Amino acid sequence: MPTYIDFIALPWVLEILIPEFIKLSMLMFFFFYWVPSRVFPQIGMDDFQDKIMFNILYMLVYIETVIPLMFVAGIYSFPLFLLTILITKILVMKFYDKVPLRLYFVQMQNKYMVFILDVLDDLPLYIQKTKEGVINTIKEKKRTFSWIAALQVTAITFIFLYPNFLITLRGFFTFTYGASDTAQFFEWVSFLYRGELFYEGKTFGADFYGMTVLAFFISNLSNAPLHVIFSLYPFFTVWFLLFGLFYFVKKMTDSVPTGVFAVFMFGTVLMTPMIDFFAGRSYTTTDPTVTNFFGFDLFLPWPPNPDKLPSGSVGMTPYTRNSCGLPYELGYMFLLPNLYFFIKSFASEERKYLWWYGVTLMLVFTFHGGIAFYLVAASIPIAVWAIINGKLSKAKLGWGLVAVVVGAVVGNAWLLSIFKYGGLGPIGAAAPIIDATLQRLGIIQKSAEQADVFVANADFDFEEMRILLPSYSLLAFVGAVILFFILSQFMRRRFEWSSSALIAVGVLFIFGATIFGVPQLVDATRAAEALLLSWAMIGSYYFYMLIIHPLERFGRYPIARALFSLTALILAGTIALVTPRWVETDHFWKELNNIEYSDFGYSAYKIKQDYQPFTWTIISYNPEYAEVLTKGYHYNTHDFINEFDPTDKFLRVPTPKVFLFLENRPHTYKGMGEWYYRWRETVQENYQQWILTYQLYHPGKLKTWYHSDHATVYMIDNQDYMDELFEQEKRKNKIDMKESYLHENNLADERNRTD
Repeated sequence: MPTYIDFIALPWVLEILIPEFIKLSMLMFFFFYWVPSRVFPQIGMDDFQDKIMFNILYMLVYIETVIPLMFVAGIYSFPLFLLTILITKILVMKFYDKVPLRLYFVQMQNKYMVFILDVLDDLPLYIQKTKEGVINTIKEKKRTFSWIAALQVTAITFIFLYPNFLITLRGFFTFTYGASDTAQFFEWVSFLYRGELFYEGKTFGADFYGMTVLAFFISNLSNAPLHVIFSLYPFFTVWFLLFGLFYFVKKMTDSVPTGVFAVFMFGTVLMTPMIDFFAGRSYTTTDPTVTNFFGFDLFLPWPPNPDKLPSGSVGMTPYTRNSCGLPYELGYMFLLPNLYFFIKSFASEERKYLWWYGVTLMLVFTFHGGIAFYLVAASIPIAVWAIINGKLSKAKLGWGLVAVVVGAVVGNAWLLSIFKYGGLGPIGAAAPIIDATLQRLGIIQKSAEQADVFVANADFDFEEMRILLPSYSLLAFVGAVILFFILSQFMRRRFEWSSSALIAVGVLFIFGATIFGVPQLVDATRAAEALLLSWAMIGSYYFYMLIIHPLERFGRYPIARALFSLTALILAGTIALVTPRWVETDHFWKELNNIEYSDFGYSAYKIKQDYQPFTWTIISYNPEYAEVLTKGYHYNTHDFINEFDPTDKFLRVPTPKVFLFLENRPHTYKGMGEWYYRWRETVQENYQQWILTYQLYHPGKLKTWYHSDHATVYMIDNQDYMDELFEQEKRKNKIDMKESYLHENNLADERNRTD
């Protein structure tokens, strides 16, 4: 394991990230809870969980709506964005709260004037009263302190934070990309700093801007470098994913322990190396085995033995993508909240659920519309079930259609970028059926790296089929879902609980569609997370029925609550200890440097921080390009050694500093189709030879700036070439630069006037 991570840079990375993480945590609480709780209406919030969920959603929808509009209008600045929040507060007060604004401002003025005058009148007395107030508050907290409540809070905190840190741990070890997709979003955020939402030459063309706008806002908010933001912000998105699962289960069962159990099951048990045990595997074949099951022909070998088939696994992909905060995984944050509001809009007459349904639908489309596959697969049977149960009225239907249309239209505003980029690129694993359809229609071309098979349907003329091979545990889960649907008919919340079972049915259909001969809708590596959420949701219902509900009668006894909390904490710790973790595998450590050496990510960060913008150029492979945008220049290694002669008098790179990123051990990353990655080892050998030749012809100009076992960064002092360019410019324009510099106010000098 130690050979996969650059421990030389690790202490410096941690020294940077830990204080930034503390700062980000405080800012996220302030802007995603405190600010919206003061700005937006707080009506309809039944408990503390509602306050957290609704205020976060308020802020997210505000950010994802207002910031893109400001960019399109060409007026974005962070102070102006803060001003729009203040204006929104005033508008809410005037038109929603019906507060007389003039009276409000007069009262505010009087309140603060009285405060200022009291402080100025007798400052020692004010300080003394403040101290007494703090002391009295502490005494009151001590008086009401409960060891049982503290134990419960400790258990809940551990169960939430342990899987959260476990999933996002890679971000605390390195500044490098966890996935190749991250580079385009790094690039996109950099161009947002230049005031361009849709910019020329964008790497990936038209794409969802939700994740990019969120990362840009957090960077603006914290004034932190992008290396820090892309390392740390996944912690907060994963937390909200876990909270969304907790919120759904807690609301459906009215049981906090049940919601906490769902979080523990998902983050500590399911999102681990055991994932294939719960999700099954997939295999590719030209001759699928057909099994007749109660008169239905299924593409399902029986018994489903993966050892007899060359099969592929889901593996670490969902874990890695969550740790990187990629858009598709960010969309999962809203999956269960959206379906909860959808179910409650039928079960309740309160119109707030339709509002929040529309909001979460808009956010799904803003971050990644691929999540809509699961929403459709779950929402259709839930809607049919609502009609059967008499839960759908004309009014609900009308307002529901309005919520769907508005959420879909606003959430898909990113599609306007098609007018700039001229169409969509291949969608890939998020929706292979769409790629297959567009390829058949001739709208897009099949890429060389794309797998030969995406669908299991002869009508698409593919020779091979990729089919799910379920595990026995997955088949048992199918049975558990069916049983739960039957049991829910006898429960107090019959419609809500049975609708939860239909969510799992919809997800199972998406995940295993190929078994029924349906085209592969979503690749298993993307759909696995929805399946794991369904596992946690259904498992928590059984936990409630078998454990929590029978023990609820003892909840009124303090000693019983203490015993339950202590037992839960011990069991959670024990299970967490014995459950396998990705961090214990070689694969986890290899993933840290999967795209680039972490030395290079750290070095790029330090160069950006320590040197003035645009006074330096980095020579390296592509990963550093997006990292230095808007701060400096980048030149590809292969192009550099072909275009610049190390024996020339000057290195004709027009910046005072040039940094050469040399891989002591050529990296194994092969890129996303760039041809020159095929000869990476040869390129690095030629690069090293170029550096040795340059040292021979220019002694003393090249210095070792950073060195580790994996990589070396050299710095060239290129000031002589800058001086040469300066002299050329002087000769060309015949300007006496010395005289120009000596004038105290050159622009005011009469000899420099041009009129």
